[in-house]
Amino acid sequence: MDVPIQLLIQDELPNEENEDLTLLTDQLKEREQLQHVLMDYFQDSKNNLYKLMFHTIVYANPKIFAEVVQMMQKLEYDPDTQKKINEVVREFEWDKKWMQEGFEKGKEEGLEKGKAEGSELAREKIAKTLLDEGMSTDYISKITGFSVETIKKLEKDRD
Repeated sequence: MDVPIQLLIQDELPNEENEDLTLLTDQLKEREQLQHVLMDYFQDSKNNLYKLMFHTIVYANPKIFAEVVQMMQKLEYDPDTQKKINEVVREFEWDKKWMQEGFEKGKEEGLEKGKAEGSELAREKIAKTLLDEGMSTDYISKITGFSVETIKKLEKDRD
């Protein structure tokens, strides 16, 4: 099977194409380096330094990590290395699941907090509007659910 090959002379390319080529080259180098780190990790997966470095890389670049592991799974490695690749994938998927669950929980808590803060701001705005209309603090307290002291504080803050 013949594959057409085109040689590019980087210095002769327009700036934009040169930047794109440089970016692509850098991305390929990142993937190669990650593959080397993974192979080192597989050789000594009990070494805590490798483990820490590996996890840092995974969480800093999960998309690139997933691409590299998929590529490595397609390559023909010895059975022991293939087994280690599969273990890393399972570990990564497990950690990813926990991270996603934590993200979802944080998102839900953030939404609830945002709703509560929004509701509080709306109540304050209503109280201030009623104060502007000259309503009594007792009446405003009844409408908004704020204490009379809170309404008096809002009135002071307004001035």
